Amino acid sequence: MKMSKPNLQNLTPTDALMSMGALFLLILTISAVTLLVLRLAQPPNDYAGRTITVSATGDAYQTPDIAEFSYTVRKEGKSVSETQSEVTKQSNAVMVSLKAIGVKSEDIQTQNISANPKYEWQNKPNTCLPNSYCPPDGKNVLVGYESSVTTSVRIRDLDLAGKILAILGDANVSDIQGPQFTTDDPDKAMSEARNEALARARLKARDMATAMDVRLGRVVSFNENQGGGYPVPMYAGMEKSMSMDAVAVSAPTIEVQTGQNKVSVTVNVIYRIK
Repeated sequence: MKMSKPNLQNLTPTDALMSMGALFLLILTISAVTLLVLRLAQPPNDYAGRTITVSATGDAYQTPDIAEFSYTVRKEGKSVSETQSEVTKQSNAVMVSLKAIGVKSEDIQTQNISANPKYEWQNKPNTCLPNSYCPPDGKNVLVGYESSVTTSVRIRDLDLAGKILAILGDANVSDIQGPQFTTDDPDKAMSEARNEALARARLKARDMATAMDVRLGRVVSFNENQGGGYPVPMYAGMEKSMSMDAVAVSAPTIEVQTGQNKVSVTVNVIYRIK
């Protein structure tokens, strides 16, 4: 038995309008049901009350393989050309000494060059009456110029660290900074610290889930904070409070202990619970 197709041409305008309305309503119903099914299939965005939040810190230690220093050569004189000439002469002499012990040219970098006037406050002669108030009176007077050049030094042979400090002391330079110990591959220690932190975080989350009689689900959110510092080097034969003037007089070869750099990573992880 064959079913005959409805002949829309035979429908009255009212019947056709009702048929179109019913079809439109059917489409809306199907769409609403589809959206509801899709929404139920997706995980909820609000995990409040169904999560565990944990924090953990991991540490890693790495032996430094790079040391960095900086120093300043500073001179005063009556003119800019005079002070610059003296600074250039002394700075070049220090570089020659550094290269003589094995520091490479590409590891010596000029950081800053400056030349500035020097002023001195000079009081005018006192012209006030005896036993009367005399306000201070004077002016800044140009007394000369100061030129300086700051240089940084980077070495991979850490045995040279003590020799470098001795050379800088002999040269009577100022503002000696260093050594600052770093590593050529800092990401390696950072990765080790991160992995340790994540392992501790998951173990802590599992313990909490067991205590609450729930199951631990997937990670919902994760962030980390990185930190680290340089150890304070220990100088054999020299107290840390010794002034640079004393170093310049004796200029010993200082035994520098590199120690290890500590890297820390703190992770904050949110787990979904089932």
